[in-house]
Amino acid sequence: GMEVWVTSDGTEFTKLGERGFGDPKNRAAVPMVLGGRLVLAVQNPDTGVQIWVSEDGSSFLQVPVDGLCVPGNIGVVRCSRPEEPGPVLGGRLYVGVTNSTTGGQIWRTADGLEWEQVADGGLGLAQRHFLWPLLVYKDQLYVVGGHLAWAAGFDLFRSGDGTAWEQVVEDGFGAGEHRNMGADLVEFEGHLYLSTQN
Repeated sequence: GMEVWVTSDGTEFTKLGERGFGDPKNRAAVPMVLGGRLVLAVQNPDTGVQIWVSEDGSSFLQVPVDGLCVPGNIGVVRCSRPEEPGPVLGGRLYVGVTNSTTGGQIWRTADGLEWEQVADGGLGLAQRHFLWPLLVYKDQLYVVGGHLAWAAGFDLFRSGDGTAWEQVVEDGFGAGEHRNMGADLVEFEGHLYLSTQN
């Protein structure tokens, strides 16, 4: 199972608690800091994604989230930039959930304790197995969708409220099969730049 280690000087680490929080199927965790809490989105291939929260940085409690910790929800994707936990729109953090059976999902939270699902079913396509909320640009949240058939082109969606979604790029700009199968985004000098994986 996954492990959590802590350091106060950057060199000497101490392991916290049991491996996998007592379950060896808890294989990995995505750490986030929200509302003064340390939040771990834990990957478990059998039971689905679990949310574990620490108020003091040393002890963790699992937060029950209806519909998130279910078989098929195999992992969480969120912004990988170290300076931020992920995109925030309207005071709430957005994370994507991978589900290769029913399609990717998007969940949001303001504090790590209360979670709400705002998209499922791969936004209309079950083969779109992950949805990756990347950033907010001009008050719109942008999300990259990836296909189970990895060679298919990526899709790009956006939303101004986190519940109504508009597709703005389809099939990797029409270069799908083996081309433009992934994308990343960044804002620079007032413009949105999109790079593709090809």
